[in-house]
Amino acid sequence: MRSTGAAHVDNGASSSGKSTLAKALQRALEEPFLHVSSDQFVSAGMLPDRREDSGPFSWWNQMRPRFFAGFRRCLPALAESVLKDWRKRTAPHAMQPRPPAK
Repeated sequence: MRSTGAAHVDNGASSSGKSTLAKALQRALEEPFLHVSSDQFVSAGMLPDRREDSGPFSWWNQMRPRFFAGFRRCLPALAESVLKDWRKRTAPHAMQPRPPAK
């Protein structure tokens, strides 16, 4: 059975408060909340420093589109595996569907 869950996606300009909001949600919510951002992947050193105007190291034509396509594809997998595993270990009842809201 698939677990229920929710996703919160923030999109906004740099320094607009997205990470601050995510950290506040992590502190406030009763369910685990993952804060995953493309900036975290970049600061972890995933991307090569090398940049060229053309070819495989072209940021705008090659690396950027592939990076963001991969980043978007990894988000559902992170949510499914990490949160599902956490719920199994800490609260098996959380794997059951929630009753409809009244």
